[in-house]
Amino acid sequence: MKTIQIDSEVYAEIEGRVRGFHQTPNDVLRHELGLKKASGISSEVGGSKGSALREFLQSSDYKLVGTADERYLRLVSWLIHQHPEVEIKLEGFRTRQRILFSSERKQIEQTSLNATVKAVPDSKLHAMMTLSNQQKRRIMRLVLLLAGYDTDVIEAAVEPFQDTGIKRARLALDLGKYR
Repeated sequence: MKTIQIDSEVYAEIEGRVRGFHQTPNDVLRHELGLKKASGISSEVGGSKGSALREFLQSSDYKLVGTADERYLRLVSWLIHQHPEVEIKLEGFRTRQRILFSSERKQIEQTSLNATVKAVPDSKLHAMMTLSNQQKRRIMRLVLLLAGYDTDVIEAAVEPFQDTGIKRARLALDLGKYR
């Protein structure tokens, strides 16, 4: 495979032409140029990229991490280390009004009441941590899509962020005070 330099406007146009979760920028360009789908060449989302992530997910460095928050931060850190462009894409990344990733802690804190913010290891970024595991799964799916992974690998990566029921249990206990 060859690497080419393209500007942000061209990249945005290619991104806008992606159809489905499995299509890569290479697939879009092949379609636009009237070329048949390449055979025998692993696409950007397959091959070593997916296997490197699967290897990380099975490593003791990741599996032995205790909490969902720590795994979330460790996975984001690994992605940034493997794909430096992800750090740029995550700067200021938001859902609705909440900024989820920023190099400036205060930016995140200002978008959410009582926000817990932690530094992403080995990165200039900070991450919003006042999130349910369901929200972490949704955000991590988006981050992995930004990095170009396919849905099979993405689902394997978000599987550890299972709902614990703690939030619901706490709510039930809190409501019990008012009876």
